[in-house]
Amino acid sequence: MWALVQWTVVLVTLGAGLAGTALGSLTGWPATSSADSATTFTQAVAGTPIAVNVELIGYKASVDVYDVAVTGSYAITTSCFGVRIISVADPTNPMVVGSDYNQSGCAFNVTLADSYAYVSSQNGLFVFDISDPVNPLVVNRLSFSGPEWDFTGNMIANNYMYAAFFRPTEPKAGFAVIDVTNRANPAVLSFFYTSGIGYDVALSGNYAYFAAGEAGLRVIDVTNPASPREVAFYDTPGIAIHVAVASNYVYVADRQGGLRIFDISNPANPREAAFVYMPDYTYQVVLVGNLAYVASWSGGLRVFDISDPSNLIEVGYYAGLCISNIAIAGDYIYAGGNAKNQYNQCSSSGGFAVLRFTGSSPTPTPTETPTVTPTNSAIGTLTSTPMPAVTSLPNRIHLPVVVHSSDGGW
Repeated sequence: MWALVQWTVVLVTLGAGLAGTALGSLTGWPATSSADSATTFTQAVAGTPIAVNVELIGYKASVDVYDVAVTGSYAITTSCFGVRIISVADPTNPMVVGSDYNQSGCAFNVTLADSYAYVSSQNGLFVFDISDPVNPLVVNRLSFSGPEWDFTGNMIANNYMYAAFFRPTEPKAGFAVIDVTNRANPAVLSFFYTSGIGYDVALSGNYAYFAAGEAGLRVIDVTNPASPREVAFYDTPGIAIHVAVASNYVYVADRQGGLRIFDISNPANPREAAFVYMPDYTYQVVLVGNLAYVASWSGGLRVFDISDPSNLIEVGYYAGLCISNIAIAGDYIYAGGNAKNQYNQCSSSGGFAVLRFTGSSPTPTPTETPTVTPTNSAIGTLTSTPMPAVTSLPNRIHLPVVVHSSDGGW
């Protein structure tokens, strides 16, 4: 998922799930040289835990990454420089092996299906043949006639693509269903406009969950792909820019609003079950099994046990890079990660990181929690769990991660 460049810096304390965790060897920020891989690290501040249960395996500097998808030993990345292909055959030494700079405008999201990559960009939806990953070939481009539309996000299920787009001059969000039965020749079945700015979409059953920026989470019935209809929405407090679905819950990366978790057992009436404020803007969430991997910009990569969606437990993090997007394949986490300097500030130069989670998912233990008066009566009573203190980085604001359970509906 592509990310906006604005950010605010705070440092998170260790979550309850990290209490008592043996830290082992601590590693620092990756070297800031332009070498292909940065495998030499420095401990920037003595005694400062840069990582817990997450290790940096390899790093490629000077590569902007707005989104990443992985196929075999290759990572397909997007940015305003187009599409880059990175070999991850050696995870300790990722290397750019192919690229396509012919498309105009920024490339945002990338989704893979068979030997094709579908790239959402400022200039339409591009279809790449990646059967030879070193030489990606544009075989089609889909765009709407009339006013300019930016494609921003897409996902594929059952030979249909569900795409997010928006008109930057208004702004105005759009949602499209595209038939990709013929992989090289997608055909638009339907589309409609909704509030906000379209960023991302996820599917569960006959419903699409649409991240619409300041207009929050929109729920769209796609039982009939030729005639989708919006059935509900939830106006999140931040800017909804990414969504992921697991079981009966939707997880929304809500930028300054943190990570919001919604119970969608009744899709027509989504109910906020919990939310977690991150150390910085929340840009993306990826779910694998009982773990949620969250990109939190200067807060780095955060890992949560989601066995109980109403009581998330942080089980690991890596704060040596500014993380904006992630993809997971096998044992590795692939991420867009800007380097940090010795003052823990994010650089403007992008990078591509390979990380690995080394911990395990603990079984959540119910704890007594104090009641906090809610700021929004529509979501009912909130609860918070005090977290243990840890040493903070110099000149940072030291705040706890707080998991809030929300009772009541919308």
